[in-house]
Amino acid sequence: MDKRLIIYAKLQIKGKVETCFLGNYDVHSGTAQCIFDKVDEGLRERDVKLSSIIGLGSGGASVMMGKRAELVLF
Repeated sequence: MDKRLIIYAKLQIKGKVETCFLGNYDVHSGTAQCIFDKVDEGLRERDVKLSSIIGLGSGGASVMMGKRAELVLF
């Protein structure tokens, strides 16, 4: 089964809050490390700095909620 990761980010751009679509990616697994690597790649591709991100949401997957291994961006 193919796994997909869709990334949106809520960013502060020139003093305004904007929600931006960053990408729809294939991922080889649903582990925290795999998701972190893909989010990091997506942010770097678009030159988005972590300091400009003001929101993080997820669909409730256990890896995003810290039930096994937690995804930490900051």
